[in-house]
Amino acid sequence: MSAPERDLVAGFLDGLARERVVEFIRDVAQTEELMVEVGQAALTPASITAVANRLGYAFDASDLVDTIEARIASRIDAGELEIRDRMRAARDADGPAGLTPMDADTDATLHDVVHRPGFVLDREAVLSGDVLALRALPSLPPLLAIMDEVIGARFDGVDLERLHEGFDFAAMKARSDAAYDALYGDPRVPDAVGAIIADLGLDRSRTLWEWPGMRLMFPAEHGGRGVYRTANSGALAAHRDTWYGSPRHQINLWGPIRRLDPDATLRIYPRYFRKTVANTSRGYDAWQNRAGIALPPTIRASVSAEGAFAPPLEIGDVMVFAGQQLHASAVNMSGRTRVSFEFRLLCADDEGQSYVPPNVDYAGLGEIYEGWHDADGREWNRLTGERVCV
Repeated sequence: MSAPERDLVAGFLDGLARERVVEFIRDVAQTEELMVEVGQAALTPASITAVANRLGYAFDASDLVDTIEARIASRIDAGELEIRDRMRAARDADGPAGLTPMDADTDATLHDVVHRPGFVLDREAVLSGDVLALRALPSLPPLLAIMDEVIGARFDGVDLERLHEGFDFAAMKARSDAAYDALYGDPRVPDAVGAIIADLGLDRSRTLWEWPGMRLMFPAEHGGRGVYRTANSGALAAHRDTWYGSPRHQINLWGPIRRLDPDATLRIYPRYFRKTVANTSRGYDAWQNRAGIALPPTIRASVSAEGAFAPPLEIGDVMVFAGQQLHASAVNMSGRTRVSFEFRLLCADDEGQSYVPPNVDYAGLGEIYEGWHDADGREWNRLTGERVCV
């Protein structure tokens, strides 16, 4: 065989290997069982490749790395790639920047508060570990009505609590994907979120927000599988949002769109707020996530439920907590499809403040810097300070 022929064959085989890598990552993202299995491995090329090979996907670690790097290079601009390269070199040389391992229990409080005129969210308390069950937030029902309308339209008006009776998981996910695509473009959302920000006593001009997402979860007796936005997501094991690269001054809002059983609320484990928990976030890369091929970090330790917060929530209530809080989904034992919402806030005045929690256990590369919106609903890139779209 001539040299050109060998190069042609090698190129063909490389192309097949890259196709297998993309197929594997797509299948993991779409199949909860695969995601769980991959989550048991370290997020390193060798470990992931070993799992993939065992499952019948034919590629090696170099194929995985080459495919990931090629995809990132094709989707991320040169300036960001330079920043990523610098961060990766620093991490590999000195370990994750700003990592502060700790083993301190947090004396946090659950505040159960009915919203009143003049209410101002105590961001310092929340970012120091307290959790708020905020009742009857007056600006929340309009957002829930928009979400209910958009979701319901994609399911032909079927009762959302009974989706598991009329749709298998594949059909539910396809329609949920379409619902989120419609929700993301809905022009009513920025004003609805802005009203919530104002009701929390925050300055809209100083607050970035994440577009609200919905989570649909079948009851356990129907498989317990779920969708968040457009991704597979069943009952989540204990995790921090910071493991996915969320900024440490992020504040989360979570609550029901449809009725929620008292024991079905999101669980918060506040005693771990400043306690390092073993996890696989070292393999997480914010740029890989933007390229659509990142695998989710997972916990590598057992945690105690002692002191956990799980306040019952009615429709119109919202739980407010820091993105650093260790939290987990409750298994859906209600017999109904669970329908909830969530989104996040970043207040500019909190960034860098002493009350913002230290990075106790996120060892990944970079943070989520796209997907944040201003008061007018325009998307911004926090890394560059530039508007992403009009």
